Amino acid sequence: MAATTSLASDLPVFYMNDVYKFNEWGKQSVPGFHDRLPAVAFLARKCGERGDLVSRLAELGVPVHSLGKCAPKRTTNKFTHEIATGDKVSVISKYRVYLAFENSIEPGYVTEKVYDGFKAGCVGVYSGAPDIQRFVPPGSLIEISKETVVDAAANIKEALRSEDAWNRLNWWRQVPVSEWQGGSFLRSWGAPGETPPAGFHPDLGCRICRAAYAHKHPEETRFDPKTQTLERLAPGA
Repeated sequence: MAATTSLASDLPVFYMNDVYKFNEWGKQSVPGFHDRLPAVAFLARKCGERGDLVSRLAELGVPVHSLGKCAPKRTTNKFTHEIATGDKVSVISKYRVYLAFENSIEPGYVTEKVYDGFKAGCVGVYSGAPDIQRFVPPGSLIEISKETVVDAAANIKEALRSEDAWNRLNWWRQVPVSEWQGGSFLRSWGAPGETPPAGFHPDLGCRICRAAYAHKHPEETRFDPKTQTLERLAPGA
């Protein structure tokens, strides 16, 4: 039995296990559009392939401030000791747009990087999991790849200069999670009172316990990976 970040895994593992945190983040006081720098924040220790993508954005006229040790070509190096030792969310909250680029691109691999942007109230630009829309407020991110970098650059520049465009991507701060996609987003993550398969994503500890119990008592129960629940077997099954 495998436990990975993929939704197809026997036991999916997630960095965020409480979708209601979006409600909390939406209520927190963060700087508004005019109180932020009209630039893009990028913070990473190592560049790798994402450094090339960031450099390409800068080449297309996107003002990128490199806040970490990785400072791709054509970006403005703003790295300081204070940033390195400070609170990341506080640092990026000074910017209108934030680049959330994962170290690895694979389904379900969604780390704290993208959620830090939501906490800070930034418009996020995302490179990573192809199924990212299942993990964040629908339509709240500017997705980017090598193939879409030109269009992404245009959307980023619009979000930097237009308060209306910036607010459109931050719509989720004004709408409770329970209303997203008519309630289907919340049900997919486990609305209270919902029956499986809705609601299996959070509470990894509980799901592991069920799987372990089924493994220990195969004559009594079976663990169903689809619903992440236990099925009691009929005697002699």
